[in-house]
Amino acid sequence: MVRITTRDPSSEKAQELSKKGAEILAFSAPWDVVLKGADVVVNVLPSSVCLDINKDLCGAMVKNGVKVYFVSE
Repeated sequence: MVRITTRDPSSEKAQELSKKGAEILAFSAPWDVVLKGADVVVNVLPSSVCLDINKDLCGAMVKNGVKVYFVSE
């Protein structure tokens, strides 16, 4: 299962990925929803954005039992 967060889940690219089997979620979705059942998180956000969300993201990954985290850049 591949789960992707995006600013616009209805975008053409998001819908293309959905047709290939990815689950598409809005970036505004709660972390617990995004990370539920996830074993691996691949963060592709620029580090400037990550600074703003890092604390919440890290806490949610621990809470949801994420095993591996790939940092962006």
